[in-house]
Amino acid sequence: GRDEISWLSQIVNHMLDEVSRLMHEVKGACDGIAHDLRTPLVHVRTRLARVPLERLDGEHADLIEQASHGVTDVLKRFSAMLRISEIEAMRRRAGFGDVALDTLCREVADLYQPLAADKGVDLALQLARVPAVRADYALMFEALANLLDNAIKFTPPGGRVELRLAMGAQGPSVHVSDDGPGIPDAERTAVFQRFYRSERTREAPGSGLGLSLVQAVMRMHGFGLVLAHARPGLRVTLDCWTYAAARPRDQETI
Repeated sequence: GRDEISWLSQIVNHMLDEVSRLMHEVKGACDGIAHDLRTPLVHVRTRLARVPLERLDGEHADLIEQASHGVTDVLKRFSAMLRISEIEAMRRRAGFGDVALDTLCREVADLYQPLAADKGVDLALQLARVPAVRADYALMFEALANLLDNAIKFTPPGGRVELRLAMGAQGPSVHVSDDGPGIPDAERTAVFQRFYRSERTREAPGSGLGLSLVQAVMRMHGFGLVLAHARPGLRVTLDCWTYAAARPRDQETI
């Protein structure tokens, strides 16, 4: 029709199309920068590695080593950015199959148990019997590994990290809880932005991309990602059932 509602709908749709186009352009530019700069940075790191440190005095050798570590950190950030974009662009489900979540949790816990022990953190595992879910095992492993890595990193020595698998009314959920500083309510959405670092954890090593990657994996599967207080610390929940089939819970869901 040609009434006011029709004209308004056309204007709003045009604005939304423009917003979507601009967002894709910005995202494409960021990914392009990360991709193009990765090669010269690899060359810089290779040249730094060839510097004979034993011929330099201690101060200059330390500077070369610090520069090499700095380049490596930037390369890790670029790789994480490109990995997130790759996951977000995935439309295929060729890698999907029946995933036993208890096996997944055990394998991730076994991988991070030495890191937790080295830091003096108790890594506890509680696994309930749950049915298998349709998922990409490698991506789910990557997401859970990121959560466990964060939990151990932000938990002080003598603290506790718990990886728990439980069965709820809608389906199975994986919970990762820690004794760290947690995330304030006002930052619950911001922490999923790329490179966001909370004031509480700004001094800790990391790129600020771990939760963005986890979010990308959950969105691809149609699963839920929930942040909640662990009192103290943070509890991250991966609801491994399709959110379109049921109403999300009262907790803040991303």
